[in-house]
Amino acid sequence: MSGCIPSIAARPIEVTVAFNQKPYDLFELQTGQVRLIGLKTEARIDPARPDERRKSSLVEAAMILGPIVASRVTAAGITVYYRPARADIAVRWLAGAATDPTASLCYPYARMELPGTETAPPDEDWNPDPEFCTSLDRDEEHLRTAAHEALRRLGWRGGVAYDPACSTGTFLSSLKSVFPATRTIGQDRNAGMVSLARARLDEVHAGDSMRPAVARHSVDLLVLRHLNVAVTTAAEAAALFRAASDRLRPGGHCLVFGHTPVQLPSAFFEMQGYRVLSQLAATPSGHALFEFYVLAKPWETR
Repeated sequence: MSGCIPSIAARPIEVTVAFNQKPYDLFELQTGQVRLIGLKTEARIDPARPDERRKSSLVEAAMILGPIVASRVTAAGITVYYRPARADIAVRWLAGAATDPTASLCYPYARMELPGTETAPPDEDWNPDPEFCTSLDRDEEHLRTAAHEALRRLGWRGGVAYDPACSTGTFLSSLKSVFPATRTIGQDRNAGMVSLARARLDEVHAGDSMRPAVARHSVDLLVLRHLNVAVTTAAEAAALFRAASDRLRPGGHCLVFGHTPVQLPSAFFEMQGYRVLSQLAATPSGHALFEFYVLAKPWETR
């Protein structure tokens, strides 16, 4: 076949993921002129501990299957047709995406066990057990690093940072350690997490994030870490974003990410009037990518 790239198969193949086999593990990576499909599996959380692997927000090159040809939703699940690519070119794609300001990473399929039925884990999955909290904070290290780097690029000097689902409070406290002029305000509906966060943050409220505890337009930096499949459905995520967005002042910034796939695509944030500054980030080692949206809220003209 003339014009065929040797490292990519000329003939497509298919992969089908049944609804009860986590179709939300399928991801799309767009970099340059290529649109890729991949299937998320266990990843190295810390390159220094190569034997410690689990599913998280991280995408490694080995998970990339190849360029998308077509996709279909059927009674059997999600079927994606793609052209298989060699491992070495997958590594090049991942490295290229890490330095491509227009690159995007998204998870187009919801957490469905049956067609038309979307689910979310029960609240009991989130608890203040010390071992769980230690693991939670450790798995968030690359996210904290990405936030520090993003804020430096934005020229962040300080202001009010609000997280309506603050968990242990470690994330916001890390921002203050790097940017001391930051006032940290957290909120969580889990009483155990609220207790932990109060030891770390300037101000903490107990309550559901659908009812933010701060005033309208009082926040300079909005941190949303809970709009993902481990916490909420897509419809709930949209409602939660809108509720929190009202608290962010015009001209403020918002960070959206999660331990698991974010439920909302870049287009949704644009529909809300935000400017999407970036959509993904890489681990410090460069071995993996993850969703990390940096959004700018426009100044109101009225």
